[in-house]
Amino acid sequence: MVNKIIALLFVLSMIVAASASPALDKRSSCQLGGLWSGGGDALCSAHCIKQGNKHGGHCNKKKVCVCN
Repeated sequence: MVNKIIALLFVLSMIVAASASPALDKRSSCQLGGLWSGGGDALCSAHCIKQGNKHGGHCNKKKVCVCN
């Protein structure tokens, strides 16, 4: 239980850090989402939609978010 709480706090702190520094958003959304199966593409797509791209996005082989 304690490990889950620590992991959750770590993920939340990384999300806050990523939102505070826009230069890291493209890479961090794929890397943070990589903790769960398919989560990187979901976070990347959400990031692209937030930026105004209606088609979402995906993570490339270098784990960088590419908006479609």
